[in-house]
Amino acid sequence: MGVMYSAVYNVAATEPHNALAKWVFNTTMEHSVARHARDIEAPDLKSRDQLYAGINNYQEMCAGCHAPPGEEPSVV
Repeated sequence: MGVMYSAVYNVAATEPHNALAKWVFNTTMEHSVARHARDIEAPDLKSRDQLYAGINNYQEMCAGCHAPPGEEPSVV
């Protein structure tokens, strides 16, 4: 709690995380996804409709901050 409220840890996306933070973030994500996705049935990821939906979703929701391949990263 002290680390959270002290703001001593830099959470900027432009700074790499240290090994402990990477482990905490990754472990938390893996366990959370495993728990919350256990009852979800994955769609057919090889279908053309899924492919185009993914491309459109990426362009609309991700590309602004996470540059597409071959483009410079955003300042955001």
